[in-house]
Amino acid sequence: MGCNVGTGTDAKHGTPDRLDYAVEAARAGKYGKGFAVVSEEVRGLAARSAKSAHNANATISKTVIGINSVNNNFTEINHEIIQLTQGIQDSLEVINALRDKLSKYTTQTDKTVSNILEIAAISQSITSNSNEVISLPLVFSKSK
Repeated sequence: MGCNVGTGTDAKHGTPDRLDYAVEAARAGKYGKGFAVVSEEVRGLAARSAKSAHNANATISKTVIGINSVNNNFTEINHEIIQLTQGIQDSLEVINALRDKLSKYTTQTDKTVSNILEIAAISQSITSNSNEVISLPLVFSKSK
């Protein structure tokens, strides 16, 4: 016995058109009871499928929102890392400039200390020579 099953569905909700099933059940006569039971099962499956699709869509939407939130957090963290990196680079430039100045000051201080030691040695030599010169007249005066 050939039944012409209706193909009308509510695309938005995924549920078969009930009128088509009722018409087909009536046409089938005594076999319509079985068709009605099957069509009721199909309606139930369609409703559960629509609900599952809706739940899956809601889950996907929540997941997308979560991914976007994580992406925004990573973007903020990346921006902060860039700022920290720039701060570190700026600090390194200051430290290197201070190191260079300290090196120059150390070199100048070493030269100054060397010059002071040289002046002290010369001064010592002058003092020694002066003492010798001072003692010469005494030697000459004692020998007369």
